[in-house]
Amino acid sequence: MQSKITRKDLLLIFALIAAVIAVYSNTLNASWHLDDVRITKFTELHLHTLNWKGIKTAIYSDADHPDRLTRPVTNLSLALTYYFAGLNIRWYHIGNILIHCFATIFLYLFIYNTLKVVCRKRHNQDNLQLIAWGATLLWAINPVQIQAVTYIIQRATSLAGMFYIIGMYCYLKARLSKGRYRQTTFFLLSLAAAILAFGAKKNAVMLPVALLLYELFVLQENFLKTPAARKRTAAGLVCLLVAAVLVAYFSLDFSWIVQGYKDRPFTLQQRLLTEPRIIIFYLSLLFYPVPTRLCIEHHITLSTSLVSPLTTLLSIMLILFILFACLRYWRRWPFLAYCVIFFFLNQIVESTFIPLELIFEHRNYIPSMLLFVPVAYGAAELITRYKNEKTMRTILTGSVCLYIIGIGSAAFIRNLAWRNEYTLNLDAVQKNPHLCRPRQNLSSYYIDQKMYKQAEAELLTALKCPTANMNNEQYVTYHNLGVVYFALGRYADAERSYLESLRLEKNNSAALAGLASVYYREGKRRQADLFFKLAQEAGSLTPSLYLNRGLFYLKAGELRQAIASFAKVRAKNLEQRAILYIGIAYMRQKQYGRALEAFKNAMRMDPMDIRVRLHLAALLLKTNQQDAAENVLREAVAAMITDHFYTKIEAWLHSDTDAALKPDASVLVPIMEKMRRKMTRNKTSTPKR
Repeated sequence: MQSKITRKDLLLIFALIAAVIAVYSNTLNASWHLDDVRITKFTELHLHTLNWKGIKTAIYSDADHPDRLTRPVTNLSLALTYYFAGLNIRWYHIGNILIHCFATIFLYLFIYNTLKVVCRKRHNQDNLQLIAWGATLLWAINPVQIQAVTYIIQRATSLAGMFYIIGMYCYLKARLSKGRYRQTTFFLLSLAAAILAFGAKKNAVMLPVALLLYELFVLQENFLKTPAARKRTAAGLVCLLVAAVLVAYFSLDFSWIVQGYKDRPFTLQQRLLTEPRIIIFYLSLLFYPVPTRLCIEHHITLSTSLVSPLTTLLSIMLILFILFACLRYWRRWPFLAYCVIFFFLNQIVESTFIPLELIFEHRNYIPSMLLFVPVAYGAAELITRYKNEKTMRTILTGSVCLYIIGIGSAAFIRNLAWRNEYTLNLDAVQKNPHLCRPRQNLSSYYIDQKMYKQAEAELLTALKCPTANMNNEQYVTYHNLGVVYFALGRYADAERSYLESLRLEKNNSAALAGLASVYYREGKRRQADLFFKLAQEAGSLTPSLYLNRGLFYLKAGELRQAIASFAKVRAKNLEQRAILYIGIAYMRQKQYGRALEAFKNAMRMDPMDIRVRLHLAALLLKTNQQDAAENVLREAVAAMITDHFYTKIEAWLHSDTDAALKPDASVLVPIMEKMRRKMTRNKTSTPKR
């Protein structure tokens, strides 16, 4: 059977794309989130030159397994985005939306062409197009897919889904083609898509099984018509399953599965008992996806037995009933039954024995692709049944339209929570206040914004929360507390927090750098140098550590070492301070030319930094450039008058605290006082108009 894309198909596809763009139109400026740090900080994904060396580095980029091809297709996609757009986040979002659009197009084509094969006698072509369109639309704009589209690092999921459905469509085209050349071409395209899907994310490994079931129970019209055929098929499938299990048992190493559960706060048995409840929860989310039920993190009570909680047994029984119903009515509605089984089949990888975290919404991207076909088909059947009853037909059609509008609106509203780190993590904290990780993530945002008191409050609350993902996940809480206490000058508390973080996670190299910074600030050189060396061996020499090491050397009068440390600070939020301190070091070395250059660079980076102006003015006065010094100080003195903190500045200049970082008060204070009196006198003598 040959099938061509008609003008109506093109119009329906255009409508699908328009709906997707409308739903995701408010995400183009959404910020980086959580694991997106792999893109922003992982330089292997920063492709600068389009050659084999750069491409090979990108496709092998995996911090845990740099010698393995973990997700080469996804890595290459992200690297190419960086090559053309750098870290312009808008283009990463556009890339994810385009991938979702292509997945939507091929899903529509696959559903429509399959319906033409299995339902052409029951429905006319127009009805089949609308069924396929409705089923695809309900999937494409469903809010549950947001994690796979708006969350940039989850391009792995959407890319795998796109190639997965392309592989299925090409397989269908190959089976419907008559010429050997066309068949071979589409079979090869299907194979290529399957390889690319697996290269994007390994959960696409179920594609061959999905195609086998699709061939046996959807495309084979005469299959399983006789009892003998059913017995032979059942026996063959059982033998195939037993053979696969035996081969896997004797040839594959499954020790990593057992090892993986050692780090989890749940056992293999608890995971297997809990996942049926999660799958039922997924189904409820997909059909009732209101924003209040969606979250980046979900709290799930572990199942410890079939009746604890009782919903464990009920969920297992419900899943078995659904699967039994599919098998019972397979001959009557083969494709509809296949669509339901397709959902459970593709949940196997991430929702059974592999020691992954229990629940994530993006795991439904591929499994839910065909889930709405029975819904759209049932709606079409009802509307057709009441085609002669105008009132009932209007009510049914209106209900379907309202449901679609509701789902689209829910997706648009849910996307608002993804605007930035604050909105996303605050949403998670409010919906699941007993989870530890959302509070850790929210505290990281507060730390970046220098809101240390709020960060401390979140972290102290997080310490009271039970672990849900890893046994040692509180090490992040203690590490963030160390960062907070260090910023607040509570070095003893910071030291205790970093040490506790290291006790929970000995490979936390950032805590080594944090401890080195603490000891440098406390003047404990021996401990500081020890942890600096450990951080260096772990590859965790942070800009903050170099800054604090430089400050230690500056205060100790070891100016050359101080300048060398400050020169290695490359973080945007610290570089201006480092340049200021370099200027101070040069000034103490009496290298006034270099000091002048450093102070001017620091002032260009932050013209309103009064400390820089004070140091620069002191240098100019030392070199007998009083007029230039007064020009530099003018804005600073004006700010002191308007903000009434001149006395605080003067007290700071005269204090003994951090004397090595301050300009010469004996030079600055007289001229500042003179300028202040003059500006005050001019201000009071100016007549009012």
